[in-house]
Amino acid sequence: DTNNHRRHCLFDFIMSTNDEDVSVKTPKASQINRYQRVLHEYMEHNHSRAFPLNYQFSEDELSTVTPESILKWMNKKICGDADADMLHGDIPTPIRCSHHVLDFYKKSISYFMPNKGQVWDPETKRGNPTRAKDINNLIKK
Repeated sequence: DTNNHRRHCLFDFIMSTNDEDVSVKTPKASQINRYQRVLHEYMEHNHSRAFPLNYQFSEDELSTVTPESILKWMNKKICGDADADMLHGDIPTPIRCSHHVLDFYKKSISYFMPNKGQVWDPETKRGNPTRAKDINNLIKK
């Protein structure tokens, strides 16, 4: 039967691949440009200053990004108030974006993080801040 065949094909595929076989899809230039615009907007908010559109953020500048600053920026994007407690409080209206948009923002910022493969460690303040639990919880909310 067709469904059985599909299950077996999927099982065979999963069993035949290992971490070394799985290739990471590299975004196209147009996608990277969209990511850069999001990062640029976030960094302007985070540093309270304007940057030239073609500005390339250094690893040192990117390493100052924290989950808390990303949450504040996302709160501002959602409801216009960076100090709103969207994670623990009630979600005010109007909502200006969906969880899909927040997930795209997270992915855009993450693309440029120096330690993007590492989970955020709140104790040492190291790793990828977009992978912090609070950010994922806000997106799910």
